[in-house]
Parts: sequence; C-alpha cells; structure tokens
Amino acid sequence: MRQGPHSQAVTPGGGSRPNRHRRCYEDCLDPGERVYPNTLLQGMHMRRTFIVIMAFSLMLVAAAPAFAKGGPPSDGPNRVGPPTIASTAIEAGIFDTLVTALTCDGNEVLLAAASTPRSNLTVFAPTDDAFAELGLNPGNICDAELPLFDILADHIVSGRYVEGRVLNSTTLPALGGPLSVEADIAPKLVATNIQTANGVIHVIDTVIVK
Repeated sequence: MRQGPHSQAVTPGGGSRPNRHRRCYEDCLDPGERVYPNTLLQGMHMRRTFIVIMAFSLMLVAAAPAFAKGGPPSDGPNRVGPPTIASTAIEAGIFDTLVTALTCDGNEVLLAAASTPRSNLTVFAPTDDAFAELGLNPGNICDAELPLFDILADHIVSGRYVEGRVLNSTTLPALGGPLSVEADIAPKLVATNIQTANGVIHVIDTVIVK
C-alpha cells in the first residue's frame, strides 16, 4: 500500500481525517513542528508485529496435528475438502473488495490465516457495498490512503464465535485489538453464522474503522 506524506484517510461519514499511520519526516514538517516522535512510530511497528505474530501463531497451532503425524498439512491449491473462509468469500460474489484487500502487499499473512483449513477464526466480512460507502472497490483498494492492514485485522477474531456467542459478549479479541460488540459489531450485522472449515463468517454492512 502506497502512502504519500500528505495522505488523508477516508471516514465512514464521507469526510477525511489525517491518516493515523502517516509518517512525517524531514519532507513533511519543519524540525520544530514534527508531531510523530520515535516512541509513537515504534508503537505502530510493535502493533503490526504483534498482529503478524498472532496470525502466524494461529496457523502454526492449526498445522500442529498434521506435523505430529509426520508431515506438513496437505492444504495446497488442489486440496479437496470443506470450503475455507477465503474460498467461501471468493465464491459468494459480494466480498470482492475484501478479498482483493487481503491480497494487497503486506496483507498476505491475513489471507493465509483465512485460507488455512485448520485455523479457527471469526471474520466480520464487509460487503462490496460497505466498502463502496468509503469510495473503495477492487480496482482502488490496494492504493487506498488507509491503514489497510490494521483495518482488516480489526475484522478478524481468534476463535469461532457464532451469533449467540457474539451478542452475549461485551468485547471480542480481534487481531487488531478488542472490538466492542455494542459499538463495532451489533449495529452492522446483516447475516450471520456462515460456517466454514476454519471458522465462521458474519456479514456486516459497514466497514469497521476505529
């Protein structure tokens, strides 16, 4: 994902706000005006690293039983078996922007987690119409001036949470940080409990942007 030094992030209301992952260096502000100290930049890197480690951990835990039997899991592209979160989203035809976003540079680990048949995830999947409200589509999502990795991580939860478990929870452990069920999820749900081999998909009509 490419970002310029003066990029603006789109908000659900249609306006713009300064991208919270914009990185200002010498070409952005005068020395006395710099507002992103090293400690903040380090925090951004640490958060992204933590998400990547979590996603890899989920895949390693999922693969452990197969390795214990003497070999790696046979989950290549020709694998025959129940559909995964990723394959279900592709076949649905209403998540094209989401699927494309997962293939953008830097987001591959999230796509791998959603594609691993033995992982166990809950995905709150925004429809194409939800992304269109932000002016996003498969043709421009990878160039969007947004912290796309973090946004996607906020839609993926470790563990299988069916609708009842979701609504009976206060927060959910998304890879990007805790999600408030009341504020972030419940008002957006339009379809629930789409079961897959590696988790469950809930359809939402608004992209979660914290």
